[in-house]
Amino acid sequence: MQPIQIIALVIMVFGVLRTLMSYRERRISAQWLVFWLLIWGGVGVVAFLPGLAAMVSEPLGIGRAIDLVVYASILLLFYLIFRIYLRLESLEHNVTKLVREIAIRRK
Repeated sequence: MQPIQIIALVIMVFGVLRTLMSYRERRISAQWLVFWLLIWGGVGVVAFLPGLAAMVSEPLGIGRAIDLVVYASILLLFYLIFRIYLRLESLEHNVTKLVREIAIRRK
């Protein structure tokens, strides 16, 4: 086993455990549980079956498998940042609405 595989295994196990704990504490929904378990499973697949990533990257025109992983990670991060942005906008809207209601009731 290569050192990078050991590191990936530790990160994967930690991620899976944190995800399961968050779900058990009802901090994430079942949809997010499945999403994160797929992500951590993907980490395991790439770490322990690097040939699979190479087989996927070649037809896509990506020279190295690690480049595919980096591109996919960046796209995933952009998606998650976008989701956070939408949630933040929604929270700001709700706070503004709530403050207006409170101000009207106090008058």
